[in-house]
Amino acid sequence: MPARCIPEQPVFENSGEERAFKALRAQLPAEAVLLHSVWFMDRKRNDREADFIILWPGVGFIVIEVKAGEIWFENGAWWQRHPTGPGEIHPVEQARNAKYLMNEYLLNNAGIPRNVFKGHFVLFLDTADTARLRTPEILPELTLTKNDMNSLAYRIEFAMKNFTDDVGTIPDEEWVADASKVLVGAFNFREKVAALRAANDDQVERLTRTEARALRAMREVRRFQVVGGPGSGKTWAALHQVKFLAEAGESVGLLCFNRGLREWLSKEVATWPTEVGERVTVENIHSLGRSWGVEIPEAPDTDFWDREFFESFSGVIKERPIALKFDSLVIDEAQDFEPQWVRTLLGTLRDQEKGGLFVFGDEDQGVFGRDGELDLGLPRFVLDANVRNTRQIAEFVRSVVAKPMEAEGIDGPPVKFVQCGPEEDMEQIAEHEVFKFLEEGFDGGDVVLLTTKSQHHMQRDLKAREGTDGYWDAFWSKDEHFYCTVGGFKGLDRPIVVLAVNGFHDEETARDFLYVGMSRARDQLVIVGDFDELAAVGGKEFAKRLTKARTES
Repeated sequence: MPARCIPEQPVFENSGEERAFKALRAQLPAEAVLLHSVWFMDRKRNDREADFIILWPGVGFIVIEVKAGEIWFENGAWWQRHPTGPGEIHPVEQARNAKYLMNEYLLNNAGIPRNVFKGHFVLFLDTADTARLRTPEILPELTLTKNDMNSLAYRIEFAMKNFTDDVGTIPDEEWVADASKVLVGAFNFREKVAALRAANDDQVERLTRTEARALRAMREVRRFQVVGGPGSGKTWAALHQVKFLAEAGESVGLLCFNRGLREWLSKEVATWPTEVGERVTVENIHSLGRSWGVEIPEAPDTDFWDREFFESFSGVIKERPIALKFDSLVIDEAQDFEPQWVRTLLGTLRDQEKGGLFVFGDEDQGVFGRDGELDLGLPRFVLDANVRNTRQIAEFVRSVVAKPMEAEGIDGPPVKFVQCGPEEDMEQIAEHEVFKFLEEGFDGGDVVLLTTKSQHHMQRDLKAREGTDGYWDAFWSKDEHFYCTVGGFKGLDRPIVVLAVNGFHDEETARDFLYVGMSRARDQLVIVGDFDELAAVGGKEFAKRLTKARTES
């Protein structure tokens, strides 16, 4: 049995830390505790991080500083190779300082005396030439290299018992338990995820700015279609296109299908300069018809929305004064539209022949029973990189739909699968997974619980109590987690998604629902469902990943 890990599924800043974590977890005994990324503050209010702390009964408390890439010691200093050239680093000082801060913290918060047996190590993941690592600052036995990756635990235990200059009391299991409790408080998983999220947001913004430049280069092209998988930046590209048009003085209609996405788009446009934002009308297709004068019955059924609504809307559009129509129309999540709807919407343009028409969508996200294909004869541009989801989530999504999407997001925690048989209470199990994140310190607004078929009872209760407007107002709460169906959440995302696979509406759209539901998670995805049902829908490659996720969870 491997060592106990805190957290069980860490978020890694780089693949090097992940390699070190997996090796240590596999090699350490079950009684040891392995903590990743523990932060302390020194007396000068400087933050210090211990990459790894090992609490090992019978051996000691150990701090390990990890460095990847080419490392060497020269002219009295440590150096690391960067793309821009060598940079000075301080790995031994970092490990030593973190060790003493850990010691002080455990004394003040757990009553563990200063003379507890402790040590500090440095691990150079990609360096094998020990001659380049010799320094009077640290004993060679406390320096771990690429050659030691298969024997890290043995090397650490041997060095602690034979080569440390510390003299003190060797911790027992009780001290390890006490230290674990207080260090869990010191471990700021939420802040680490927030830092990674900020870094990924910067990357997404950089990549979508590149897309925006490409769109601006096509400013003479008045009609085109952009297609791409989840996380490819379609919505951001659509917003950039809208802003570009509005800045040029055009009146722009920005349309989508979902109410939730409409609310999100509206809030984004509201952050723009007033003179730009006031030229943009953000609606979903039905709210646009309502605002232009389509009469809606008290209890409209599906037939009304799919047929009668558009018949009435067509008449309203024809009577609309030219001055109140749009210069350009931008449609996001266009796979949710029937081709005939788009042809009807062309009438909302002042110039139906030359007015701007810019369509963004993913033909594999047709969860509303439409085929997702808009054969409008427009030039097509493809976005083939997932920049939103972590690489782990992107790989899961790619295993369901065979689409050549490059995963360019950050590294994140593994996807987790929780088996839930047909006879078990899925809502309760999924809810339990949500509360695990809340107990770790995440804001409720970081988390959404999605269902693939019927609404969670909390979603039904909120809608009944607050009405549709109140329900969607709750989406923006930072304190309360949200409940929604996959169909209702299309075009939106959350850092953490707990996906409860509680069935599918039909066989034809089942894979689309699974695909869309998983891709709503930016940082962490937990899938709750029955393995046999999921494997039948997702296919062999997805089943393999699901098996691994279940083993690691």
